[in-house]
Amino acid sequence: MASPRLGASAKADDEPRELWKPFAIAGAVLIAVAGVATTCAGPGSAGAAGGAAVSGAAVIDWYSGTQTMRQLIAGDVAGVRTDLDNQDGNALKTGCGSLGDAVTEARAGARAPDAAAQALFDGGLDGYRDSVTACGHLFDGTRISVTTLQQEMRDGLTRGDSQWSALATRLGQPMAVSSRAAPSTPAAAPPPTTAAPAIAAQPTPRHTPSPTVRPTAAATTAARTTTPAPPPPPSTQPPPVRTTEPPSPPPSEPMSSTASAGT
Repeated sequence: MASPRLGASAKADDEPRELWKPFAIAGAVLIAVAGVATTCAGPGSAGAAGGAAVSGAAVIDWYSGTQTMRQLIAGDVAGVRTDLDNQDGNALKTGCGSLGDAVTEARAGARAPDAAAQALFDGGLDGYRDSVTACGHLFDGTRISVTTLQQEMRDGLTRGDSQWSALATRLGQPMAVSSRAAPSTPAAAPPPTTAAPAIAAQPTPRHTPSPTVRPTAAATTAARTTTPAPPPPPSTQPPPVRTTEPPSPPPSEPMSSTASAGT
């Protein structure tokens, strides 16, 4: 028996229901998939994907177990930076060797139970290793300028610190710092004062009697002034002429009577 044919009005009522069926099925599938994904992922997976702090006894125990090694490396890093600033070649060579040995030892340690934490730990070691490599080129005759190699050293130390800082943030734990005493900084001189300097009180001078100085008596008698007599004027008279007279003869003695008698 032939099925009765639906009228035009009945067919029009069934068409909207047929159009909504695919959308209802798709919505149900999406809801089911989202529920399964949320159940499988769990609360810890969302934190790991977003880089939030990971809470777990195993990873915290691992991080605590690396404390001694991280402390040793932090001290070597601080020493290398100080030697770079001081341009101390001998100390720098020794410090780089110590840092390289510590990095090698740290790589041989236990692996972290968290892959992201291990990647950050290894990233810090890679940065420190790059600094040690550049330091070695300073002393092996590599044809690279000293300025370039020293900058590579600083960049490597900075990368290592950045990775380990991110690791500490992820685990919610403190980052290892150097135990070396920071170099003392000389105290800054006080700023010059603009106020007038205070005048110190001067002690009152004691009066000391000075010895009496007696004035020297001045001479009351005027000094005599002796004026030499002027020379006599030249004489206009001719000088006297001395006449020489012959000496007078001696007086003759009278002859004695004896002589006369002999005659």
